[in-house]
Amino acid sequence: MTIGSCPCCGQALPNEASWNPEARRVTTKHGSVVLLGSDRRAAIFNLLWERRGKVGLTRMRIIEIIYADDADGGPEGGAITNTMRRLRLQVAPLGIEIRRGRADGRGYSLVVTDPDSARASIAPRKQKPAGVWPVGRGRWRAQIRQGAGHRHLGYFASEAAAAAAVQRVRADKAV
Repeated sequence: MTIGSCPCCGQALPNEASWNPEARRVTTKHGSVVLLGSDRRAAIFNLLWERRGKVGLTRMRIIEIIYADDADGGPEGGAITNTMRRLRLQVAPLGIEIRRGRADGRGYSLVVTDPDSARASIAPRKQKPAGVWPVGRGRWRAQIRQGAGHRHLGYFASEAAAAAAVQRVRADKAV
């Protein structure tokens, strides 16, 4: 099956992509990838693939369809969010986006785009400085590894101040 096929004659349009559910392989003009993970993840991708270009599916609707045979009714909605994040990471290099939101801000839909724009839509996680942890109420804890344990440097009002304290102590140790 190809994305962007003519509804009348079935011929593929220029932006061609295919999905083989048995092999769990997605192929576009930019390459191919085998979807790793659970059978449920592949089933969710298959559901999105069949509805590509249409109105998105909400998390609850995905749970109702995919987990219809489970006695307990399936997981919480957060599990679907996590699955979508993992699917996005797997198919983004191929130029396939799994978009969140409809006109009312709900639902997931699958769209084939340029791979560079698909990668740009997945924001990288912000890396915290080594030795700095949030402790709540806008406070940050700084510590460094010392011997078998850690040396506590104090609590700070900002992440930058805590990171600066760690850097100062490391620079003093290096001298």
